Amino acid sequence: MQSTLATIMIMVFPICLSMGLPVFIYQIVLEKETRLMEYMKMNGLRMPNYWFVNFFFNFGFYMMTALSFIFFGFKVFEIAFFIKTNMIFLLLVMIGWGLAQISMAFLISIFLSKSQTAQIIGYSVGIWLTTMASVMNLTVFSNGDMDPILYPLPTFTFARLMYFMAARCRNGRCLAEWSDVEPEMYRCLIMLYVFAFVYLGLAMYLYQVVPQTYGVPKKWNFLWAKNRKQRQVNQGDQMLG
Repeated sequence: MQSTLATIMIMVFPICLSMGLPVFIYQIVLEKETRLMEYMKMNGLRMPNYWFVNFFFNFGFYMMTALSFIFFGFKVFEIAFFIKTNMIFLLLVMIGWGLAQISMAFLISIFLSKSQTAQIIGYSVGIWLTTMASVMNLTVFSNGDMDPILYPLPTFTFARLMYFMAARCRNGRCLAEWSDVEPEMYRCLIMLYVFAFVYLGLAMYLYQVVPQTYGVPKKWNFLWAKNRKQRQVNQGDQMLG
């Protein structure tokens, strides 16, 4: 029974925890489409505050979902995967995937202007890409390491980590100790966090330079131009002083 549950979890659990991605993308694109974001900016909203609130609201929403899965799997259904797997490592994987989803949502939403398109793309990434990653773990990468070219895709690193943990429980050897963590699992976990923050920084930059439906984009080198202008002002003040 536990072996069957572990096999099902390799496919189902990553998909269930990916359902926040289309919601996060849709919400941002809808606010752009209805000009709500522009109205808020006209009333004094600073975009760093907007991204900050969105990030932590979405992360809180995701963590409630993830912790609910863990609670029911641990206390209600008593699944070996949740009971015997190292809880700290499992939480690190869950948190990393939550950060990655939000960063991916921010990045993808920059290139979309219609909420219907956002739904299609969000569910395509959340369901089909996650399914593809899980199937490849069961077939292509079942007897070897995942291709490093897939590390920049958080969906694949998350699905790979879930595959490792569930597969070990299926074989009756759940990942209970840190000594059981294989080198590839460490690499996947590190890449999950690295690219979560890379995509977040890239989203913050591209939002400023990619043309949107409303507003005027900045030049691609606005960060350097701003620093150069500040240095010129400082030099002028020094000369006057």
